Formats: sequence, structure tokens, C-alpha cells
Amino acid sequence: MCLKLKLFFWLSLTLIYKANAFTYEFDPDPTKLLQRCENVSENVLALEEAIDMTQMTVQPLEDDHSVRFSGNMTMQWKGVEPGDTISFLFQLMDFDEYTQSWKPSIFKADSKNICPEVFSKNKYWYQYFTKHITNKDEVEDKCISVHGLLIQYETFEILLKGNLGFVPNLTGTKKVIILFEAFDKNLQKRPYSFCTQVVGEVRQL
Repeated sequence: MCLKLKLFFWLSLTLIYKANAFTYEFDPDPTKLLQRCENVSENVLALEEAIDMTQMTVQPLEDDHSVRFSGNMTMQWKGVEPGDTISFLFQLMDFDEYTQSWKPSIFKADSKNICPEVFSKNKYWYQYFTKHITNKDEVEDKCISVHGLLIQYETFEILLKGNLGFVPNLTGTKKVIILFEAFDKNLQKRPYSFCTQVVGEVRQL
């Protein structure tokens, strides 16, 4: 599970910046993996309530910075309908030692309609992740708003290091927040969204 979180965090960072100046790795706290987001209503689901990831497999490789990824996941997000618009938010939080509180960092990414972007070939997540989906046509047509959708992956390998430019000091205690929300054809928000968070340390390699 720790390796899955490193992969999850690295992919999220690639949504924002990629350069050759600085290389970072995220080391998640094993007691705070994929937690339900804090201070949210009961209508905000935990990740495992929205996506069945029990059939996903991550195998570490000998270089200690890569994994072999395979398997599938199944959507079980209740309350959404085919054709819904899906919004996405990624926020990296910094822990302030002085105030003992979380504060938003400069790292934030969002999309008001992520489904059309999932298979866009000029997006980083396509190059490293979604291009390996084997049932692409079905997933592209249904996106993640169809309950029971099986998303299948071929076996592939990913490097778990993120290269970020113009960020000389990203190290420290961080919290990753990932939020998905659904909207009907009238852009009215569906009752249930899902959110997950991960706490860990970022170190520069």
C-alpha cells in the first residue's frame, strides 16, 4: 500500500509541474494512508467507498524507485449517473510547525470537467498512466460516473520520482488532498463526492 501511495502522489504532482531542476520523493506515513478527508460532511465518501482497488497490484523493482503496476479497479461511486460532469481537485498542504496547523501550498490543480482530459495525449497522466488502460473505449465513453465500471490495465512500470522546476524547497511534512465531485446535466452537484488524504514527508533526492 505504501508503494501505491508513492505512485498516487507522484502522478498527482505531474499534473502541475515537470522540469529537470529538482527531484523529490514522497514517503507516506503508514498510519495515515488514504484516509477519509478531515472536516467534511457525511456525504463525502472515503476513497474505498467510491473505488474498489482490491484487484490492483504494485510490485517493487530492484532499483527501489520503480514499480510494476497491473490489475484493475471498479467504480462504486453511489449517486452518480452516466454523463455527469466530474470535477477534480488536488491540493498539497504544508504543516506549519509554529502554528501546528495545515496551510495550503502553491501546489494546486483542478479541473471542472476532467473526463475529456483523461485520454488527452498531451497530458502527463496519459503518458504515464491512462494510456495503459486496455478497455480505453469503454472508459472514455463512460468515464468514472458509471457504477460498476471495470477499469483494466496492462502491466507496466513507472518511475516513482517527480522532477519539479522552480521549487527549491518542497521538503517537509505534507498532506495531499484529492477531491472528486459530480454534477448533473444542469450542473447541480450530486449528493455524494469522494475525497482522500495522505500525510507524509517529502525529501529531495
